[in-house]
Amino acid sequence: MRTQALWLPLACMLALCACGDDDGADRDSGTAIDAATPVDAGGSDSGAPPDGGTIEPPRDSGSTSGGAAPVIRMVSWVHGAPCGSHDRTVTITITADDPDSAPTALLFSGNVGGCTGALDAATSTVTCRGTSATIAFIHVEDEAGHADDEAVNIQYCEDGSQSF
Repeated sequence: MRTQALWLPLACMLALCACGDDDGADRDSGTAIDAATPVDAGGSDSGAPPDGGTIEPPRDSGSTSGGAAPVIRMVSWVHGAPCGSHDRTVTITITADDPDSAPTALLFSGNVGGCTGALDAATSTVTCRGTSATIAFIHVEDEAGHADDEAVNIQYCEDGSQSF
């Protein structure tokens, strides 16, 4: 019985030693990983980019062929009268340009959450229900398939605009 009592602690000690035999090396790559060593991923503690610039979402060119993509410069909106009504109209104007396409060659599309009607031209009117803010999703594409996308938050009964 005394021999059995000695084997149990010895077996536990051997098991713990085997489990604790991690020298911190990544066995797949052979490099040491130390959780206490900070890793500099660039940028700063404030989240700003390392060059001090601004962080902007990437613009989707929509195509890998040559040529420039259109750029949405501004989106403006005007609420129709009476704005306080449950069903209200909102006229949305999209200003976009493309250095290698005529303005008439740009295709506009998009929608406004909770509203009926499509954004299918540089100026479109949609009908919205309810009394809350909504988001307009805008897509402008040229004949080569290059595109730009933006989203704007349209407040209830507040005319406004957003530049990009």
